[in-house]
Amino acid sequence: MYTTSNITIREYPNRTHINKTNSYPNLATELITISGLTKTVNYQIYNVLGAKVSNGFTANTNTINIQNLTNGLYMLKLDNKHTFKFIKK
Repeated sequence: MYTTSNITIREYPNRTHINKTNSYPNLATELITISGLTKTVNYQIYNVLGAKVSNGFTANTNTINIQNLTNGLYMLKLDNKHTFKFIKK
């Protein structure tokens, strides 16, 4: 069994508004789901030391596989200027 973290973003013309950020349970073990994007965006994942450990792209309700990351705190940075923290367990 695995857990996921869900991030929801709502975009409006001329500005981007974070509508709701959900993480259930609080720790993710395999997947992070990003929903609410209106276009494809690139992402980067950084560890607490600031080193880039993963990157890729996603759009609309999509998932990012984090199985290969070691346990710890990470920052998910989207090219649309949003940054989210998540914990990999």
